[in-house]
Amino acid sequence: MSSKASNRPIWVSISASFAYLIAALGVNYIAGTYASSFVRNSSVPDLFHTILPVVDTNFIYNQGAILFWIIIALLLIRNPKKAPFVIMSIATLILVRSFFLTLTHPGQIANDQTRNGIILSFFSFKTDYFFSAHTANPFLMALIFWESNPKRILFLFLSILFGVSVILGRMHYSVDVFAAFFITYGVYAFCRSFFKNYFQMFNSY
Repeated sequence: MSSKASNRPIWVSISASFAYLIAALGVNYIAGTYASSFVRNSSVPDLFHTILPVVDTNFIYNQGAILFWIIIALLLIRNPKKAPFVIMSIATLILVRSFFLTLTHPGQIANDQTRNGIILSFFSFKTDYFFSAHTANPFLMALIFWESNPKRILFLFLSILFGVSVILGRMHYSVDVFAAFFITYGVYAFCRSFFKNYFQMFNSY
């Protein structure tokens, strides 16, 4: 990332980050649609699915996720100069996840609840399991806002809550949840290096 990034007007940096995010969402849509073409009514064995009961967690999956993104939007509106690095990191996570979606296509989880949130239906597809975005996004925010104890605790709590809920609701395999933490940390480390100037801008305010 050019060293000039931190010297640009903030609206330029925010516009660039949103353009990157829109492109990432486009790739995600293509990858999700592709993965959904492999839908079949057979699931693979999962340890946690075997020992844990099925619980209706649609409210957490849908309304909880919407609340999470509202919190992120409010944080960025309050301090716009933190927005470019946050948005760039989210977009990179989306791109990495889109790549994984195209690789392996396990059967649809037998008890998978209907993902019928009005907003989430545009971003969530059948069999787009690996890795859990519900787990990864709050964990990414916890890493980004690590120096702020309240934000770190909130986002870690949401990451664990969402992770547990998607397993109990049979919306993800357990590997999707546990792998999300490791992959997300790798994405965060990459973004800190590749978007170094945006990261410095984030820490300056």
